[in-house]
Amino acid sequence: MPRLVIPILALLIFSAPMASAVYSVKQGGFLYEVWYHIYSNGTSALIHIGVENYNIACGMTSCWAEVYDAYEYLLYYDGSNLYLLNFTPALREMLPKNMTNMTIYPHSFMNIFYLNGSWYVNLTSRAYPEGSFKSIDLNPVYRLSEDFCVELVNVTVTTKTENKTINGWEIVIPEEFREDPVFADFFIAENASVYNWSEVRRWIDIEKWHHFVPNSSNFPVYFLLKKGDQVRRVTLLYINTTDGLNGFWFPEDVKIVNVTLCKPTPTIINETTTSSTPRRKHKICGPGVVMLLFLIPPLIFSKIGRK
Repeated sequence: MPRLVIPILALLIFSAPMASAVYSVKQGGFLYEVWYHIYSNGTSALIHIGVENYNIACGMTSCWAEVYDAYEYLLYYDGSNLYLLNFTPALREMLPKNMTNMTIYPHSFMNIFYLNGSWYVNLTSRAYPEGSFKSIDLNPVYRLSEDFCVELVNVTVTTKTENKTINGWEIVIPEEFREDPVFADFFIAENASVYNWSEVRRWIDIEKWHHFVPNSSNFPVYFLLKKGDQVRRVTLLYINTTDGLNGFWFPEDVKIVNVTLCKPTPTIINETTTSSTPRRKHKICGPGVVMLLFLIPPLIFSKIGRK
């Protein structure tokens, strides 16, 4: 199977199965953390983005801010268009034929890199049979092919280099979002008083972290491309800030691509009886359950109501 060739990929991506509906999540809360990381090879980029919804959890003697819901996504950007990659079909194809009806647990992206002309993605997930805590661990390393199918590979990378440009345009993360040149991390609260709650201040250093109180009905999350005096804005998603914080949606021009295996071969990585779930490391953590919700069935592809 040929490795990914970016110019060809930009043309052939349109032949991959795509959905045109807006992908949205309706999840209310009082505090969101949003982060994203841009991986560029100079002509295109993979963008790992997450949205985390906080709530207050209490023990016998104290309370704290804790992640209740977490959502992770991987976007492909070809310099002009954004595509939301749905890896659930590829994960399902890894299961034995008699287990393809298992529930694929939402997945987390562990490692993303570009090597010798190809994009590689390492993710982790689990598959559960209905009514059982016994699960199959899925932790593949995929190489993206030119038609947006993936190959299972065995690759270990110890050093990586990241390009700071896309087709001659400099990648710029807005200063109010920026943790470092290619990584953003910030908080959004439904009102200013949230940042003064003792449960929140106990875990969030407000003087250190970027934070916002939206003053409109939606909050755009974006990065910039600059070339000389020219500036382009690439919007990744919108936080729904109507009557508080009520979920998020991707722009309507973002296409959803269903990623499949190039050569379907059932592969079981590991079997376990634990019911814990994979999650990204957080600066703020508590003992509660964190749910990583990705692209589950077509019901989720409804367009979020905008007021």
